[in-house]
Amino acid sequence: MAWRVDDEEPVVRLAPHAAALGSSAADRLIHKGIGGIVGSIIMAGGQQIIRAEQASAIQKFVPDADQMIGVMTGNLLEFLQSGNIALLIANEERGIQSNYKSFLNQRKPTIQNERDYLELKRDIDNIKMLKDQTIAATQNLRIAHSQLLKEIAQKKDLKEVMAELQTLYENVKNIKSTIGELNTVKK
Repeated sequence: MAWRVDDEEPVVRLAPHAAALGSSAADRLIHKGIGGIVGSIIMAGGQQIIRAEQASAIQKFVPDADQMIGVMTGNLLEFLQSGNIALLIANEERGIQSNYKSFLNQRKPTIQNERDYLELKRDIDNIKMLKDQTIAATQNLRIAHSQLLKEIAQKKDLKEVMAELQTLYENVKNIKSTIGELNTVKK
């Protein structure tokens, strides 16, 4: 079946050679916007199918991932909150102070030496801050994922989870900023 668009009319007419289908078919008018409407309906239907498939996949994946998230965050928190990390940072801080005092006893410091020492102290402070930020982000990851699991189990709208995810995002941004500060000091 062939179609012809008549520029003077806001309709599409069946082309004359479609008359073989019958005289009434050749005279039938179809509005030009019908194709767009049909396309929109098909697209909306396709989007709905995709959303349903995504929701189904999430409902299967999140409960399985929750156990893994729990173990991963638990191990990371245990490591970060252990006395070993705090001891390592404290030893590094004492070593910097001790080495600088020894340096001062051997020679007169320059302005650059003072700047280098202050930079090392700032690095230690940034490492402490990075540790604290990583702990907070890990705890928020655990909370956000737990909230997501609960919302999915209750088949609720996920808007309530967004607050937890936003907090997690802010924590990760802070971590990135602290890492950036550590990296810029080294250059």
